[in-house]
Amino acid sequence: MDFQNSGRSPFIVSGLIKANDAIGFSYKLEEYFTVFGTPWMNSYALFLAAFVCVLEIILGVAVLFGTRMVTVAWLLLLMILFFTFLTFYSAYFNKVTDCGCFGDALKLTPWQSFTKDVILLFFVGIIFIDRKNIQHKDLKSDSINSIVALVLIAYFSLSVINWSFPLFFSAGLLFATIMLKQLLPKIPNTVVLGLSGILSVYFSYYCLNHLPVKDFRPYAIGKNINEGMQVPEGAPKDSVVMTFQ
Repeated sequence: MDFQNSGRSPFIVSGLIKANDAIGFSYKLEEYFTVFGTPWMNSYALFLAAFVCVLEIILGVAVLFGTRMVTVAWLLLLMILFFTFLTFYSAYFNKVTDCGCFGDALKLTPWQSFTKDVILLFFVGIIFIDRKNIQHKDLKSDSINSIVALVLIAYFSLSVINWSFPLFFSAGLLFATIMLKQLLPKIPNTVVLGLSGILSVYFSYYCLNHLPVKDFRPYAIGKNINEGMQVPEGAPKDSVVMTFQ
């Protein structure tokens, strides 16, 4: 399996899921700001949330097409090291119980989040080591990389989070990028990545001004809040011990 696709496909989906509800992701960033004693950054939380979502998608597409790999590899390494530190801190000190990596679509425990980042760090490390040899590829390589990436995205989207939109969005984006490269072979690589940025920014902007395309929140429209508050049959109940002195 292509290490590039293995290491970056989850980030493309992760970026889309967080962009689907950037406001919710901004709340998670505010939790981290509180933990690290920087509440003054709360006013920038929404901007940073949208920025991270768009950056993840752009970097994912950049690796698939071997574009600006020296710069991209450094950004990937710094980003995954930062997230690995955050998830380890959250897990070890039990400060933030949900990293928000996949929004409300997939809840991970702190240690699960840390393990996920360690695995991604392994793949990103391979990309970083080989960054100078990953070049702007031809049509055949671009097509193969895109197909493998879409297979991985399809599995995650349909089997794990039960949401087909990331698959269709990614398929359209990758196909448009390949067509742009073929029709305008002399176009700068940075402009090619600009297409990913434009579509990602538009999607994030749309969701910010409307409801999420798919609302995973427990109080989403159509869900019965009273039913959602019921304790499942057989689930352990809260226990209160009162001690008088």
